[in-house]
Amino acid sequence: MKFDEEKICKRMIYLRRSYHIPQEILAGYLGIPKNQLEAIENNSQKPNLRIIDKLCDLYGCTYDYLLCRTDEHEFIKIQCGNLKLPDVNAVELVNKITEK
Repeated sequence: MKFDEEKICKRMIYLRRSYHIPQEILAGYLGIPKNQLEAIENNSQKPNLRIIDKLCDLYGCTYDYLLCRTDEHEFIKIQCGNLKLPDVNAVELVNKITEK
């Protein structure tokens, strides 16, 4: 199966922005440098399975959604109070709890 890598990169950026997560925070959560995340989002580097798995956990989405095999995804609205930066570990936990 051939993947549309450009579409996957756009979806990754869309999800990060939808959850209002800055690149620095997401890179830290993924355990990679910010420039590596930028390279992944710009389609100049491929994400490994560990990164894809962590992104699916964080966003509460399926591999099929992240890899653009489907457009079906239900967003969970998470309120972080007055926090300026989201706690990505809390977002991941809430998405795991609310999985169907």
